[in-house]
Amino acid sequence: AARYINIKFAKSGGINEAIKIIDLAEQNNMRCMQGGMLESRLALTANVHFAMAFKNICFFDLDTCLLGHLVDPVIGGCRYNTMEILLDDLPGIGADVEQSYLDGLESIVV
Repeated sequence: AARYINIKFAKSGGINEAIKIIDLAEQNNMRCMQGGMLESRLALTANVHFAMAFKNICFFDLDTCLLGHLVDPVIGGCRYNTMEILLDDLPGIGADVEQSYLDGLESIVV
């Protein structure tokens, strides 16, 4: 039997599916860990908010945006203070992306 569940948005199918996993874990008195892949700080900020919202997320592996990104175009969002991840009390997830960064990306209209 598993001792805990490691939830990653990229592997679980996103936030809605992650909520289903959390609900199932709570029903079975299982603790969870919030992890990530190699997301940007924007995605990491969403992960941090998610982890803060559920009492049975007891472990965190939320340092992925520190591992190899060449640029950080995120305005606001989570930030690190030694071993703490800090969030501001702003609407939504409290983060956005610099318009100049977005303007430099290729766009495809579907």
